[in-house]
Amino acid sequence: FIRLALERGKFNPENTRLVAHCTGYFGLSMIPFLLMPALGQICQVENRMKILMRRTLFGLMLNIGFGSLFLFKLNWGAEGVSIATSISQWGMLLASMALMGRLSIG
Repeated sequence: FIRLALERGKFNPENTRLVAHCTGYFGLSMIPFLLMPALGQICQVENRMKILMRRTLFGLMLNIGFGSLFLFKLNWGAEGVSIATSISQWGMLLASMALMGRLSIG
């Protein structure tokens, strides 16, 4: 089914494998992706918007740093970008939890 749906035009079996690997790496960030909106709502209720801002900036810096490292220095391509995104999502979740714990929120 996947070959029928995806492998058209210039999209070949190698591209299908690449998409499968990247999807697997993005899948590692599903737990943070599901938990961060709840943590964001807690911060909004407690009027702690700086925590959300810090979390977002921290995640952005992680994503840029690891993405650049994996893409340009290690030449991991799209897989490296997906790994960097997963790392940054986990970093954002851990930073949020640490900031909330330090401020006795939640």
